[in-house]
Amino acid sequence: MSVDLHTSISALAWVSNGYIAGLTLIVPFSAFFSRYLGARRLIMFSLILFSVAAAAAGFADSLYGLVFWRIVQGAGGGLLIPVGQALTWQQFKPHERAGVSSVVMMVALLAPACSPAIGGLLVETCGWRWIFFATLPVAIITLLLAYLWLNADSTTVASARLLHLPLLADRLLRFAMIVYQCVPGMFIGISVVGMFYLQNVAQLSPAAAGSLMLPWSIASFVAIMLTGRYFNWLGPRPLIIVGCLLQALESCF
Repeated sequence: MSVDLHTSISALAWVSNGYIAGLTLIVPFSAFFSRYLGARRLIMFSLILFSVAAAAAGFADSLYGLVFWRIVQGAGGGLLIPVGQALTWQQFKPHERAGVSSVVMMVALLAPACSPAIGGLLVETCGWRWIFFATLPVAIITLLLAYLWLNADSTTVASARLLHLPLLADRLLRFAMIVYQCVPGMFIGISVVGMFYLQNVAQLSPAAAGSLMLPWSIASFVAIMLTGRYFNWLGPRPLIIVGCLLQALESCF
């Protein structure tokens, strides 16, 4: 990518940063757009925006163009997250939500864990542009399913209160949410820097560098499945404590 776009390796970090920036900026406005467009139309618009931006990023001939379309792609993906979660929350009974949440989290965590290995294979076999083109079939299928499965009058997302607002007055909860928001940023940052190090310093191929994420993805899959199975029985506290202890133990090594 750096050769084709005539740019430095460090500047390519903005390809990831651009997506995160677009996602972060648009999420606070998702309720506003959902109120006026409806959940179904907003999800379909987001998928179209995501697909167009992915295709444009694949055809980009400069770093500036690539970063711009990554920002647009992040905006499309950012609108999907809160609206999709709200719809899922509304359509399942309380005792079913733990299982549904585990499936959602499994996809959300395994996708970035498996993507380096898949992306490495795509880069070696098809070229870096296919990293973006490969997302198009998934987005198009999701768009079709949203059109077929979602009701046209799904407009209650903005008015549905998912959290009782006095909860936000709890200092411990606010601190926990801040820490929780730092986790994805650390994971993505370490992944980006790690890929640069493994390929440019350790001289590993893209596929070999990406395959190092596979053990993490397997462990995440097992943990998510166990969480969905035992959440209603044990409650959140023991699972959170065990997860934090395992993270601390891993950091020691």
